[in-house]
Order: sequence, then C-alpha cells, then structure tokens
Amino acid sequence: MLTGYTLGLDTPQHPILLYPNPASRVVYIQGSRLPEKVQLYKLNGQLVDEHVRSKAIAVRDLRPGVYLVKIRTGSQVVSRKLVVY
Repeated sequence: MLTGYTLGLDTPQHPILLYPNPASRVVYIQGSRLPEKVQLYKLNGQLVDEHVRSKAIAVRDLRPGVYLVKIRTGSQVVSRKLVVY
C-alpha cells in the first residue's frame, strides 16, 4: 500500500499552478515548494524536455500543440496539460 503519494491531483496543502496556459514563450510553476523535477512530454509519451529545480520553463522552441507536464515536489507528483501555440 502506498501512502503520501498523489498523481495528477492537487491537495489543498500543496496546490501547484502552471501559467500562462496556453503559452508561447515561458511557463511558470507556482506552488509552496520548489519543483524538484519538471518533465514535458508529447501526448504519445515521448519526453521532450526536463528541468531540475526550476519555476520557469522556456517553451518557445517547442512545436505548437498539447503537452503533458509532470511536476515532482517532494513525494507529490502532479500532471498538467499545457497548450503551446
């Protein structure tokens, strides 16, 4: 049994915001903790970008489309949909 892990859901204690969305240049991650790792995936599961300990992610070099952003902060893992134009 796993306890203390959250996948794709926010908890009231540690909400994580991804903005602006849609974005064309930079996306910011706002939360009570600094993200340990941020990964951007295409919808087919291909990893396209990865950042460590960053609250700002440049997306200007990504092709327009929909991406999945996986954000790890401590034991919490949250996924967000991101639209790049």
